[in-house]
Amino acid sequence: MKKDALAFRQEFWDQGEMDINGSCEWKQYEDYRKWLEHLQLVSQGRQEGQLPSSAYFAFHEPNHQIVGIVDIRHYLTSEYDHNGHIEYSVRPSERGKGYATEILRLALDKARGLGILDVRVTCGKNNLAARKVIRRNGLVRKKEIQEAGGNAIWLYGE
Repeated sequence: MKKDALAFRQEFWDQGEMDINGSCEWKQYEDYRKWLEHLQLVSQGRQEGQLPSSAYFAFHEPNHQIVGIVDIRHYLTSEYDHNGHIEYSVRPSERGKGYATEILRLALDKARGLGILDVRVTCGKNNLAARKVIRRNGLVRKKEIQEAGGNAIWLYGE
């Protein structure tokens, strides 16, 4: 899926979006194989400075296209609590089509399968689209967190 994955990433970059939520720091890796190796280390809990997590592409089969990406942290520590268990992104050209709602639904199922009983997801206080996706998946706002730069994020849980 290298060609499809790189086209997916390039679409974000063409839109000026260098940070792709849920991509496990993909922007730091020019070499696709190195990024895959990084993902493997992270999933095994062997990447220093990162909690173990699993990343998945969301693939729309009829269009033969990657439409999103999601990363699920296997557990949280107090240092990562404000990040939540799940981060995801939808390809810019595919936004507004319901993919985010389905990606989060599938990620919640996967997280529960990992034994995570109180799944947490965060979003920016002003990110109305993400808030709708989160609420459609039955999560409720638990608290507001002020980040160092003055931004406020909301933490949602079950």
